[in-house]
Amino acid sequence: MKKAYEFLKKKSVLMLLLSVVMVLSCGFDVSHLTADPTVVEGTDGAGKHITGDALSTEITKQNSPDLILPDVDDRITKISPYKNPVDQIARKVGRKMTAHGMEYKHYSIDIAPISDVMSALYTENGASTHVYISVSNPDLFNETDTITVSGVKGYNAAGTAVTDNDLMLYVNGKSSDSPAKLWVTPINGKMVGNKITVPTIPADTEIFLLGTAAVEGDVRSYTNASLPTPETGYIQIYKMEVGETTIAQMSLKEVDWGLDDQIELAIDKLRASIERSSVFGIKGKTPVPNKKSPVYTTQGIYWDIDKEFELPENPTNDDLIDMSEYVFTGQSGSNRKILLMGSKFNAAFSKIPGVVKQQAAKETQMHWGLTWSMITTNFGEFAAMPYDMLNVMGRSNEAIVIDPEYLDKWTLIPFGSKDLTGLKDAGLFDGDVNVTTEASSICIRYRNAHCRLRIVETEKVTGITTTAAVHDLAVGDTYDFAATNTIAPANATNKAVTYVSSEPTKASVNASGVVTGLAAGIAYISASTEDGKYTVGCMVTVA
Repeated sequence: MKKAYEFLKKKSVLMLLLSVVMVLSCGFDVSHLTADPTVVEGTDGAGKHITGDALSTEITKQNSPDLILPDVDDRITKISPYKNPVDQIARKVGRKMTAHGMEYKHYSIDIAPISDVMSALYTENGASTHVYISVSNPDLFNETDTITVSGVKGYNAAGTAVTDNDLMLYVNGKSSDSPAKLWVTPINGKMVGNKITVPTIPADTEIFLLGTAAVEGDVRSYTNASLPTPETGYIQIYKMEVGETTIAQMSLKEVDWGLDDQIELAIDKLRASIERSSVFGIKGKTPVPNKKSPVYTTQGIYWDIDKEFELPENPTNDDLIDMSEYVFTGQSGSNRKILLMGSKFNAAFSKIPGVVKQQAAKETQMHWGLTWSMITTNFGEFAAMPYDMLNVMGRSNEAIVIDPEYLDKWTLIPFGSKDLTGLKDAGLFDGDVNVTTEASSICIRYRNAHCRLRIVETEKVTGITTTAAVHDLAVGDTYDFAATNTIAPANATNKAVTYVSSEPTKASVNASGVVTGLAAGIAYISASTEDGKYTVGCMVTVA
């Protein structure tokens, strides 16, 4: 690792290699070449020759993996990778995008939903075959779409007998109302009077978008098509400088610690700062004092993730299944995702019986230069590891699910290190100074392919008290016993209380803690907390 920075300084070597690759991979028509490539060892084992096919980047990567390098040298990702898994994955598998300024446009493509609900009751009538229905999201539907109505049965061709099929509707268009209503025609509707029309559809009934059913000559544009949505991202400049004076270099040191070691430490710190900003940074273009241009800060991917799922404090196998269903269903990503866990989330997650069983089998795999615990469900696979960054940011009870296939890394200035030799020549600094710099941003695509998870921590009940241990009550009168009780602490999660009367024929108590006098006598009314089973009581005397 100590020599990692040396390679970065040799940017001329990197550019030369990249130039060679560009020359080799551009400008050749290889469509007529179909022979399989043959690898021939070079003279005296020096190098390899490819015969039988045009040289491509894929062939080059297979046979000379060190020849074609990404914008960041692979060796840099071996410096403290477990501290910076998001930065690591973005460098390893994230799409490499080139920015041409401090601002860039990236595109988020979200898959349009295919289901909606009725926003109001529709009541059948025989006035018209073509009717208007109210839905929650009319923009989801277009002319010539077909939709099916869940739970509402369709009819036979004559419209006289119910079938096992769901009701199916054809969309003719929309009304000019706000919000718009769908103008629909039944495909398998009900005969009402002398017309085939739409049967009654209750409010909140779920409806599903099917395919189009166009006729010859139909021309239309999709207003809700899943087109890329442009967003502006900001490049952030990360910089780390280290210097060592000539006197310090000449001095006798108890520990052999020089500029090279400082540069390696600087790279480590710089990667950590990139990680923090890439996950939790806030997008900004901020004017600051004594600067001619504004400071750009990048948006953290944590804030761009839309999906959230909560788990109880002691999750079960059922919770794991529900979580997996939510993460992997209805999204456009892959079936393997990364699970980065804060310590409290990790502790709770690791106690789920299904997870315990898989971890006992030591199901670990190496991906992207990192070792992961593999947790498999019927919906997909999680590559999991502890993520201390969440602890540092006060989110130890949370986890982040990332789909590595939809992580983009935009770079304006690639990660690089160089010596500032001009300072010594100009007499500004008597020694060596090295600057490590990167100007970049990480962003996500397909927001539904990523998710935030959270363990909902409960505040335990510690007791219950009352201000009225005795109370006199007349027959027929009522008394609110619950109003005299206080559960501690005030922010307890479960404040459920059960009320019981020792003499229900003399004084009854309902589920809300209201006592009613029924006959002369004495009854003991108790209130017990569901959490902790703490109890308090009141002696009620009915006159």
